[in-house]
Amino acid sequence: MFSLMRAVLWRPLPYPEPNRIVAIQVDARNRSNTGATLGEVRDLQQRSHSFEQVSMIDHGDANLEVSGDMEHVALARVSDDFLPLLGARPTLGRSLDSRLDVGNGQALAILISGELWHRRFAADPGVVGRKVRLDGLDMQIAGVLPAGFRLFDSEQIDVWLPDRISATRQYRGIPITARLRPGVTLLQATAELESLAAQFEQEYPNYYSGDRGWQASPSDRGPGAKLHFSARLLHEKLTSDARPSLFFLAVAVGFVLLIACVNVANLMLARGAVRQRELEIRRALGAGGIRIIRQLLTESLVLAVASATLGLFCAHFGLKAIAHISASHLPLRSRIEMDASVALFAVALAVVTTVLFGLLPAWRLASGKRGDPLRAGRTQTVGSGARRLQRALVVAEVALSIVPLACGGLMLQSFLNLLHAPLGFDPANVVTAKVPFDLKLIFDSYRRKAATSA
Repeated sequence: MFSLMRAVLWRPLPYPEPNRIVAIQVDARNRSNTGATLGEVRDLQQRSHSFEQVSMIDHGDANLEVSGDMEHVALARVSDDFLPLLGARPTLGRSLDSRLDVGNGQALAILISGELWHRRFAADPGVVGRKVRLDGLDMQIAGVLPAGFRLFDSEQIDVWLPDRISATRQYRGIPITARLRPGVTLLQATAELESLAAQFEQEYPNYYSGDRGWQASPSDRGPGAKLHFSARLLHEKLTSDARPSLFFLAVAVGFVLLIACVNVANLMLARGAVRQRELEIRRALGAGGIRIIRQLLTESLVLAVASATLGLFCAHFGLKAIAHISASHLPLRSRIEMDASVALFAVALAVVTTVLFGLLPAWRLASGKRGDPLRAGRTQTVGSGARRLQRALVVAEVALSIVPLACGGLMLQSFLNLLHAPLGFDPANVVTAKVPFDLKLIFDSYRRKAATSA
């Protein structure tokens, strides 16, 4: 759980000055997070004073053909300043430049990932300038990005295409990523964005309230249908959906840890009743109460370290299961790993739990009445004080277990209800299929054929 929380919520994004990288959320057409138009991105680049860079990205997939071999790859179309904004520089070749790498509405050059370079080109340093085919179109490799570079949302992207920003405002859906200027706060940036949104509505009334606009229906021109921009830290936006679930899981894991610690403390008290004669003999030989407490805490620490070692071993396979089985909604999952920090956390947790939950049994066993166990012989039973403490620990354990049990039961019931929820149709023998295609490439190809025929 610490590995998950640290990788997803606590570690900064692996880009230069990540606290200045923001996502610009666009609300339009009475809906939130609709994405921007190309014209809005262009105007933000030209007019905004709060950002050093304003960039865009559009995800997709394509079929890459290399030497007759076909591979389906994830791709991204980006503006010229997107990769520099994230601090990504090619290890081979050059960066994308839409003025050189886009012609007749079609990309002419691409960047490839370091992983694709090793996988399909055997890390050939002469790959720059080589021709490949992407969805049936000839492309030239302009450069190779560093191995290990990951995009913040889609993780691994193998092919990067340049995209030229035009002035069109009819189609939305483009995510905007920007970098704040030094000293500019999110509130200042959002205030400027709202001012620019009002300017856009005044300058282009047909696109925002008229019949030609993306908000052309009467319901979209009603109250609240205005254009709104807001800036949010990129890391906060990426993790906003997963944050409540992770915190809930962390609380559940914390309860399980407390239950285990209380249970072990209770068992140590019960075992201590058998050892009272041994401890009394140690006292008779000159051992003080502090020394006996130190011995019992050392035994507890050995038990805690052994448990932490076993926990790390299980966590290693648990994280692998998350990487392979977990749904894709978990952000930044490529950074989830076990390292020295996780091991140190496990050791520190073992020490803390030893002190907190091993001290009470140790103190109770070390403070028994002198001479009583030796006089009692084999007929000794647990004292009333120890019995009261054990009963209190049992009550605490049961109380702690009620919360995760109730929450787990409710979640399981909700899951079962969702599995049996009516779909409105009979899903038996119904299959789905996905046929990826790119409307933009199809349109560009049709336009070139029409031009050639003319």
